[in-house]
Amino acid sequence: MGIAVNSLDVPILKMTNAVIAMDKKEAAPPETTACINCGSCLNHCPLKLDPRSIERAYKQKSGGDLEKLHVDLCMECGCCSYVCPAKRPLVQTNKLGKSILREYIKKKEEGKNE
Repeated sequence: MGIAVNSLDVPILKMTNAVIAMDKKEAAPPETTACINCGSCLNHCPLKLDPRSIERAYKQKSGGDLEKLHVDLCMECGCCSYVCPAKRPLVQTNKLGKSILREYIKKKEEGKNE
């Protein structure tokens, strides 16, 4: 579970539950390929989110679609990325999608207040 860090400058905090140290060979990110739409990510997501669709909405920078897909509910457990046979960085994309969603909601709220 969780997000990998690539620097020793990241502190270990009270909420850190595990530390795994790897050499350069083990830590090298796997080569990704195109999504084959197998649905493994969807089947393994504990919240039944659709990481494939979230990735598409993120690439299109579509805040509305990210809102409909409930990207904000993602708890970033990493199950989707772990089971993906194409080795896609889905949990990282979900995290980036959340920032697009926040901007979208902020703009939407600013439009209501005017």
